[in-house]
Amino acid sequence: MCGIIGIKSTNNRINQDDLNTALTALKHRGPDGTGIWFRNDQMVALAHSRLAVIGLNNGRQPIPNEDNTIFVTVNGEFYEHKSIRKKLINSGHHFRTDSDSEILVHLYEEYGLESLSYLRGEFAFIIYDKKKDTLIAARDRFGIKPLNYYNNNGIYLASEAKALFALGIKRELDEEQLFHSLCFQYCSPDKTLFKNIMQIEPGHILIYANNTITIKKYWDLDYPDKSNGLSLQDNMSILKKTLFNSVKVRLDSDVPVCTLLSGGIDSALITSIANNISDHKIPAFTLCFEKDTYNEYHLAKKQASELGIKFYPVHISNRDILNSLSDAVFYGEGLAINGHISAKHLLFKKVREAGFSVALTGEGSDELFAGYPHFRQDLCTASRDLKALYYKNQASLGVQLPFGQELDLDFIKTKLGFVPAFLRAKASIGYKMHGLFTHDFCQGKEYSTILNKIIGSKKKSLNGSMIDKSSYLWIKLTLANYILHTLGDGQEMSASIEGRVPFLDHNLCEITKTIPIDQKINSIEKYILREVAKEYVIEDIATRQKHPLMSPPATLYPAEFSDYVLDTLYSSNLKNYISYTSVERLLTQVKDMTETEKTAYEPVLMLITTAAILMNRFNL
Repeated sequence: MCGIIGIKSTNNRINQDDLNTALTALKHRGPDGTGIWFRNDQMVALAHSRLAVIGLNNGRQPIPNEDNTIFVTVNGEFYEHKSIRKKLINSGHHFRTDSDSEILVHLYEEYGLESLSYLRGEFAFIIYDKKKDTLIAARDRFGIKPLNYYNNNGIYLASEAKALFALGIKRELDEEQLFHSLCFQYCSPDKTLFKNIMQIEPGHILIYANNTITIKKYWDLDYPDKSNGLSLQDNMSILKKTLFNSVKVRLDSDVPVCTLLSGGIDSALITSIANNISDHKIPAFTLCFEKDTYNEYHLAKKQASELGIKFYPVHISNRDILNSLSDAVFYGEGLAINGHISAKHLLFKKVREAGFSVALTGEGSDELFAGYPHFRQDLCTASRDLKALYYKNQASLGVQLPFGQELDLDFIKTKLGFVPAFLRAKASIGYKMHGLFTHDFCQGKEYSTILNKIIGSKKKSLNGSMIDKSSYLWIKLTLANYILHTLGDGQEMSASIEGRVPFLDHNLCEITKTIPIDQKINSIEKYILREVAKEYVIEDIATRQKHPLMSPPATLYPAEFSDYVLDTLYSSNLKNYISYTSVERLLTQVKDMTETEKTAYEPVLMLITTAAILMNRFNL
């Protein structure tokens, strides 16, 4: 993975010193070299900060086509690039590098915007077409790789907002997005917490021509009206073949590859398949926590031993989580609901220190196979089942399952016919949060505004079953904005690690979305995946009920956490939005709460704390 920048100015020549400063702001994304291309009049520029993974010796970017009329800068990986390269060479194209990124410039020459249909992988890119004087930018289908932009006196694009600020763009907080993020955890899919800094949505392409932005959707989930009707065995056979291929293409690398391994089925299966395919052993890294109920060391160790691979346990203390929180928020450029953002930050540091640049991860499985407890709650109708669900998923209360009173979401029920359980969980956070807002911050703001806008804009895509609708919204809101961005790319790239996500291969998604729901949830979540996994994963993991991988709640250690929260708040400007007196009162109450209550209140206090950190680190 890399850092990319693209600028098309309408009034001032682009200053190379500013561009170099912006590249320095992205150095963590690409420590292996930089490249800059300017149009002759210095009104257009592309820049690249490189993490060398494929084509180590000659993969410098930006990359031009044969006659220097098209230039590209790419962040990410294009899989199956060798077969595509061969076809393009047979069509008369000439390649200058061994990099997978170069297929983009020749695909664009050959197919124009239709070239996106040939791309498979995790990517964000910027193209400049000199003949058409057009800048084009796009993100992968799920939003694994970020791309932000600012539109004023031209267009400015960069992998991270901090690079845009380095170019001289004003740092401001978007108060509406902050309000919504504190109420429901998320920004709008096309916005950020920074005023006037937008993001290209997953599966979308931006075209900047004649000083005008046009944004088009090139891919979406598009759930079918009915399932494929195939038997469990037939679907298992197709699933296994497709998943193996997804892992196989993601092992293509000129640098060492590892996996992340927990006690869950997703990462264990990816680790096992990778070692099944590879001609050499691929090691695994595991997060280890102090609190036993959150520590998956023993299961992960047992799986690693079964595979005979090198095992790297990464031990994280509660103090480590608080000490690393500020850096994790800075690199993630977003708010967090628990300390897992710090744990991920520290994990990738250890991966890099051990000499690895590429890590395969298990994200995306719960989205494709309805693995989260809130999907099961959406499916449940009997109160007895719901009570059992609550009991078995206490770690998810307040995060994925509602706890306590909630903000009114009847407007969503009117639009969808039901309220997804995960949105009810966010509404329970929002209800608790509203008592902490200052009066002025609440004035003129409605928590329903952005959710109405989001659901309205996605209404044509919200088809299929209740679970399909819930999955669609979770993927567009939580997966793209939080799991892949703040917890994923932000923390991976802070340590110069390229994260690869086999479950989020669009070929796999096209298959899983047609699998009947009773093959996904059948007395246990991710049933079909477990059936596939039995051949490759130890029984203790294959039969283990879903438990969210997260760090122990900081609220379980109230004295230490309270000091940290208050120190952070009083050094920030969050007092304009949050009543510090109310927060102090809540922190006192937390000390006497049950463990379940403390767990449910962690998202509230973490959102406030990480908002204060964000304001501090970005001088907002």
